[in-house]
Amino acid sequence: MTNHFHAIGFPVFSQEDFVKLAQMTYEKGQQISTSKGKYIFWNVGNGIELWGQLDLEGHFVGLNPHFSGRSRLSMGLTRKVGSEGEDLDGAYYAWAGAQSGPEDGEYPLLFDCPDFLVHSRMMLPSIHRVQVAAFAHELKVFSDEQHYNTSKETGPAFATESFISSGLFGETEQPYGMFTGIVQHVFTITNPVTQESFHHALVKTLGGEYDVIIHPDLLYTDLQAGNIVQGTFWLTGKILGNQIIL
Repeated sequence: MTNHFHAIGFPVFSQEDFVKLAQMTYEKGQQISTSKGKYIFWNVGNGIELWGQLDLEGHFVGLNPHFSGRSRLSMGLTRKVGSEGEDLDGAYYAWAGAQSGPEDGEYPLLFDCPDFLVHSRMMLPSIHRVQVAAFAHELKVFSDEQHYNTSKETGPAFATESFISSGLFGETEQPYGMFTGIVQHVFTITNPVTQESFHHALVKTLGGEYDVIIHPDLLYTDLQAGNIVQGTFWLTGKILGNQIIL
């Protein structure tokens, strides 16, 4: 499994690599103030984003990747989940595909939010548009629905559009999901800083479309629109605009 920085073209494999990337983010990013410190937002380009964190004393305390893509999911946000000991880190518990009410969606899930404290005054529960990037940890690719159906192994059979909130099954809630979906569009993205490339696929599954980020090492075949993909993913989302008024 590649790490989340490498997935978007930053070869971070050591503490030294991480410190260098944090320094670049600090130098190139835009500072966003909150009650608990500052976010350092670096819009790297081509959808690639890095979100650094400074505490109230100005110490660099965190760095998170994100990819800003085309997905726009209707999410019923019901509660915040803070990261223990990290005031600037946080996630949201949500219902994907919510329409008439915050909890009427297809399934619950948890997604990390890189600018978590920017939304500290947001009223909950409420419905919002959320752009969600799903960083692939492992991935299977099927040419089409027929190939998927004939390739199913023994065990439970999942529909071509299905989502399992695997991150909610353990003792602690985690921003992870397992899903199967249909590829709508495929793009090869080049990181303008490192010139390393990765894949971005817009994937339609139960509850909406997700921006799937795939490091080339995870692919054993070309990815095309109409393929079925299935895998496990880290979910990171950005809340877009104001609350949806019903």
